[in-house]
Amino acid sequence: MVDQLKIALCGGLSGLIGKTIVAPLDRIHIMAQTNPSDKFNIFSMHTKMHNIYKYQGFSKLWKGHSMIIIRTIPYSSIMYSSRYQYNKMLYGNGEIIYDYRSFISGSMCGLTSTSLTYPLDVIRTRLAVSTANTSIAQCTNGNLFKGFGITMLGSFCYTGIGFMFYDNLRNYVNKTNALHNFLCGTTGGLLAQIITFPIDVVRKLKQIDPVKTSSSKIIKNIFHTVGVRGFYRGLSINFLRNPISVGVSLALYEKLLLTVKH
Repeated sequence: MVDQLKIALCGGLSGLIGKTIVAPLDRIHIMAQTNPSDKFNIFSMHTKMHNIYKYQGFSKLWKGHSMIIIRTIPYSSIMYSSRYQYNKMLYGNGEIIYDYRSFISGSMCGLTSTSLTYPLDVIRTRLAVSTANTSIAQCTNGNLFKGFGITMLGSFCYTGIGFMFYDNLRNYVNKTNALHNFLCGTTGGLLAQIITFPIDVVRKLKQIDPVKTSSSKIIKNIFHTVGVRGFYRGLSINFLRNPISVGVSLALYEKLLLTVKH
């Protein structure tokens, strides 16, 4: 049996590397989601990244990355280690479950890790959308639990769907090398993101909202302003960002876990 601390360390490290690789894309993704009036598509991504580099500097493509580090390590550690425990509760051991219970354990570990690190996610979002030399301290002003409810809903669906597809695809392929883990993780993460993306858009807008606007009002505003497509702003960039981040993270986690087992 793998020690719980080893699972947490493998999860934290793999999650951090996956997020670091796509940090510039992640910032563009958040900016697209939180600015409904701005026309965005995957072809304008290069222009936006160039403008950040030109007017703010190359390092600002990773703006808020310190918060990614601070958040991702505990988030991923808690997610993978709690998933192992939920699997034990549902199935009697910590091994991967290849049925509907994979969705349940994935959803529960998502709720656990998200709820325990949520304020860090809010700070990260605020840093990503700011254009001035905003400090982390400035982003802690105000309610750090804005959008908590809608985020819990999104996390429940996203991690549940993602792990369900990942686990069952790995079982179907019946191979455990790094490439197959990467492809299964990529597919699972992408499908989960497409299904839950509208929730993610609403939660990002809630996190940076200066007033207490309800989720229902934000949904109405998006629909009346730009229509249904407003709920999928920034989705195109996710076809690059999400597969790389999730695929690398899951494949690396499985590799690290295999290494510490022996």
